Order: sequence, then C-alpha cells, then structure tokens
Amino acid sequence: SSLDELIRITKSGGYSIFTLRLDFYENSDFPLKLTTLEESGKWNLIEVGNEFSPLSIAKRNGFYRVWVYQVS
Repeated sequence: SSLDELIRITKSGGYSIFTLRLDFYENSDFPLKLTTLEESGKWNLIEVGNEFSPLSIAKRNGFYRVWVYQVS
C-alpha cells in the first residue's frame, strides 16, 4: 500500500524515488507490486540503480538498490 500512496501523492509526470534493502525486496511482494503498477499504467520505470552498501563493510543484508519511477 505504500507504493499506491507514493503514486497518489505524486503529481502526474513527477518522480517517485525510493530505496529498498535487497534481502527484503527479494523476499517480499515488491517485485510483483512494482510490475503490476507499471503494467496498469500507473507509472513507468525510469531507472534501477546498481546495488550499493551505505556502509564501508557490509554483510549480505546490507545492500540496497534505488528505483526511479515517473508517475503517469
């Protein structure tokens, strides 16, 4: 529901930019939800960033990725 809210509060043509921890993303319904919102025309994927760690030394669950969508 957080992604629906991002779309609702973003002006048409505006951008929703968010990060997700990769281990959480991979074990959640986010992949399906992102695809469903795009296929329904709510937004368009602009970019998915490379995985990164905000820490100098990270464990497996310390990696993140940035998603950028433009709201329709």
